[in-house]
Amino acid sequence: MAQLSQGGNAPLFDRLNLRGFSALGSQSAESRLSDTEASIYRELQAITLSRSRLDIETFIKTPRLTVLDWGLPDLSGLSAERAEDRDLCARVIVRAIEAFEPRLSKPTVQLAAYRQGRDICRFSLAAELRLGIIRERLIFNLGVEADDA
Repeated sequence: MAQLSQGGNAPLFDRLNLRGFSALGSQSAESRLSDTEASIYRELQAITLSRSRLDIETFIKTPRLTVLDWGLPDLSGLSAERAEDRDLCARVIVRAIEAFEPRLSKPTVQLAAYRQGRDICRFSLAAELRLGIIRERLIFNLGVEADDA
C-alpha cells in the first residue's frame, strides 16, 4: 500500500484549487467573449508592432510562416497614394492574421489613415471568432507603427 511521505509534493489534482475552476464555469458567455476579445486584441497589437525578417513578397508567397517570420514585413516603402500599395498592405496584414492568430478566421482589412504621427497606417480588421459553439464577428481598430531606426 502506498504511503504519503513527509515533505514531498502533493499530487497535482490535490494541489489545484477547484473553486477557481468552478468560477470559470459560471461565467457568462459574454464575459468569456470579452476576455477572449481582449486577449486577441493584445495579440494583434504584438503582431503589428513586430517586424518580420522577410520582405513583403516572400512574406506573402511563403506557404507556411513560422515563429521566425512573426510580425509584419517592413511596410514603410509603400505609398498611401497608390491603390496597389494600399491593397498590398491589406494583403500583408490579412496574411499575418491568418498565419499567427488561429482564433480568427475570414479576416478582412479596411485601411483608414496613413502617416499620422508614428503610425504608418491605421486599419480596421473584421474577422470571425469561434469560441466553442459561439461564432462572433469582431472588429478591431489597430495601427502599424513606423520603425525608429
